[in-house]
Amino acid sequence: FSVISGAGLLSAYGRSLKDFFRKSTIHRISLSKLSSGIYSDKRFIIFRKDKQITVLSRKCPHLGCELQIDEHRGQIACPCHGSRFKLTGKYIGGPAQKDMSLFKYKLDSKNIIITTVE
Repeated sequence: FSVISGAGLLSAYGRSLKDFFRKSTIHRISLSKLSSGIYSDKRFIIFRKDKQITVLSRKCPHLGCELQIDEHRGQIACPCHGSRFKLTGKYIGGPAQKDMSLFKYKLDSKNIIITTVE
């Protein structure tokens, strides 16, 4: 098995060598941190309403600034360039021109489990 044939095999399955060697990280966030319905850290903004959980990227889709929750307005806002989003991540206005990135997640009995790929 040579490197060249391995690369051909990977590309035949729609993945490049770069994609194959990307690092994935598993994040476990305790459901107890969502007791107020909102949790945020440097990477995620998580909302729980009734039984629905939404996990959003904290990075603005415009240029990657760290988004802030504006609870007074019920929005998420970018302090750098003024983009605004609904609490669901839907784009409202500003230079971003697209919705916030959503993360898929799984639940166990105590945690939200989010896998990110870098």
